[in-house]
Amino acid sequence: MATDVVMPLLGLTMEKGTLVSWLKQEGDPIHKGEVLFEVETDKATQEVESQVTGFLAKILVEPGTTLPIGAMIAIIAESEAELRAIQQGSISVQEAVGSGPARVELEERAPYQGEPTAPQAADQPTEAPTPVRGRVPVSPAARRIAEEYNIALETITGSGPGGRIMQADVLQAIKARERVAADQSEYVELTPIRRLTAQRMAQSFQTVPHFYLSSELDAAALVTFRRERLASIEAESGVRLSFTDLLITCLALSLKNHPLLYATWEEEKIKLNRAINISLATETDQGLTVPVIHDADRLSLVEITRRRSELIEKAQAGGLSLADLSDGTFTLTNLGMFDVDVPQAIINPPQAAILATGAIKERVVAREGGIYVRPTMHVTLSVDHRIADGVTAARFLQDFQHLIANLDRLRAEVG
Repeated sequence: MATDVVMPLLGLTMEKGTLVSWLKQEGDPIHKGEVLFEVETDKATQEVESQVTGFLAKILVEPGTTLPIGAMIAIIAESEAELRAIQQGSISVQEAVGSGPARVELEERAPYQGEPTAPQAADQPTEAPTPVRGRVPVSPAARRIAEEYNIALETITGSGPGGRIMQADVLQAIKARERVAADQSEYVELTPIRRLTAQRMAQSFQTVPHFYLSSELDAAALVTFRRERLASIEAESGVRLSFTDLLITCLALSLKNHPLLYATWEEEKIKLNRAINISLATETDQGLTVPVIHDADRLSLVEITRRRSELIEKAQAGGLSLADLSDGTFTLTNLGMFDVDVPQAIINPPQAAILATGAIKERVVAREGGIYVRPTMHVTLSVDHRIADGVTAARFLQDFQHLIANLDRLRAEVG
């Protein structure tokens, strides 16, 4: 009895395929395993081989035709007599395949390039058919994919001749397992802070034309200064001096000469602000928040240290007031304590810029023909290009870098 050849399933997300070429002509004998035609999917062009032996009696689809999965494209006759009957019209296509197998399963010859996201662990739960016992006939392509994705072949019921496991059977098993894995996922409701952060950051990244400047700063003076002043400032402020306090102080002093960097974008205009108010990105159990150290350029290092500590304590306790969160004009996010080397950040609108700072580490530095090991820190400045250009931002970063490397103004203030 003749068998119909259909457009095969060559990938989990494949819905249709384009017949590229026939590699056999009508009347040609075809042996099981011989390449019969080529199919193009959205992933690749693949050779397809037959799983039955017979004669290619009728080609129903011309090259270049795009068809859905399962569409009939040819008829394979079982014998020469059946071949002649089909070609002479003695029996119709429907009569030829009517009482025989519904289709012949086909396998791709080229290496599989399907869409499963990633091999899963062998112990992942699956929705499997009734296990097949004994030695299971498996096509080479099906066995290869099953091994790649850790699918137990004995859990699959084959749809091919004699219960043979075909590629499509394995793909269906992978799909079933992924559905089970998806069902085991859970969703986390956003806190009000996380929801607001998500909205503002998405809006910023989509509407603000960011550009980024990165630099490696010599942090030796910063490290030395903190070590020398740690005890005295803690005694005066009651709070342990952090590198963040030093960075805030240096930022405030550097920004004084660069008003565009602490400007804001409001109503399609640049607003030049008088106050240098440093927003400090702070992680809490409820999400990211940015309390503000107002008039940071007018505060001493001791005052900044004390104020930073108060704001973080209030943030962690969920006690920040509206005033604590308002009127920021520049943001600092310090990720150095997490051992991050070269961070980048999204601008906190309507501000002009945000500075992301990384970990202070000893690194090899070339200087004046010599090679040294010194503590350095990477920083990245994200800038709204509507407010400031690259040269303006670079000049600010240069001033900040010079202040970090020298700290003369801080030494004069603290004594």
